[in-house]
Amino acid sequence: MAAENFKAESGYMMGHSTSEADRLDQQHVFFNHVVDGHVINPTLDRSQIRRVLDIGTGTGIWCRDAAAALGDADVQVVGIDVAASGHWERYQQQGEASITFRVVDLTDEAALDRLHEEFGPFDLINSRMMISSVKNGQWAAYIRRMFRLLRPGGYVQLFEADFINFNAGRLGDRTVAEALIITHAVYSGMGLDPETAVRLADWLYQAGFTRVRDVACWCNPVTRQADGSLGIDEVLYQWHSTAYGVVKSLFLKVRASPEYPRFLEKLPAHAIQNLAGAASPEALLANEAEYDDFMRRHEAVLTSNPAYRTVFRAVVAQRPR
Repeated sequence: MAAENFKAESGYMMGHSTSEADRLDQQHVFFNHVVDGHVINPTLDRSQIRRVLDIGTGTGIWCRDAAAALGDADVQVVGIDVAASGHWERYQQQGEASITFRVVDLTDEAALDRLHEEFGPFDLINSRMMISSVKNGQWAAYIRRMFRLLRPGGYVQLFEADFINFNAGRLGDRTVAEALIITHAVYSGMGLDPETAVRLADWLYQAGFTRVRDVACWCNPVTRQADGSLGIDEVLYQWHSTAYGVVKSLFLKVRASPEYPRFLEKLPAHAIQNLAGAASPEALLANEAEYDDFMRRHEAVLTSNPAYRTVFRAVVAQRPR
């Protein structure tokens, strides 16, 4: 069975449903928490931002918050996605700035040209967690499209999960290794690229962007307090606690593929080291019962081990003037 057989019809790995829309809005709260509430990267000059494009807008909640952050009535925020959301009408009616949503396929060059003619060129393009939609081998072209949609001097900001440096340095922990195995299997099995985050800066430079800044945003759900007790960050904990339940059905599908070992080819070396020779990555998580056992162990790690941490990359760049 080929990897592309696992893809959702829309191109978005999680599909489109009311429950997924609710999950995306909850995930927005988590992402905002990770970046300390900065919907628009604080290194960018907001005075130069009036026309904004949000790619893969989902429910449109980022557009609502970006419009509120920019504040002025002359700001135009446009959100695009491959499928419409029932939340769009709600968010269009909030705030002073103009918010517009369009159904646009990123691979449709004619549709992108029409978007540019109607609303562009843009001062800022936001691209968040497009690792779940942009196929392996298509990222360089995707970034070139963003370059063309920006005005000279315009900005792009990207936010992606880093599945290479996730829990780097934690050795001898099978649960942590399995967390990476699941992630790599799901993304690679659906034709996506788990190395995306660490390659963003290179792709941006290759597309012609300058002033590229790549910042790692580390997430520690549990930390050791000054008095020696453990403190749990509830926002970080809730997202990490539910993440593997969300992708369970996708993993079990790719796990059954004869191509499964190939989906693990990009596992970082530290994931293998975390197994401490206990088993090969391909042999683990062989069935639903083993997956459920992993989830129980993962929950225990989340609430007890301050060394557990994940990482996202916040990357900004500018089209030359």
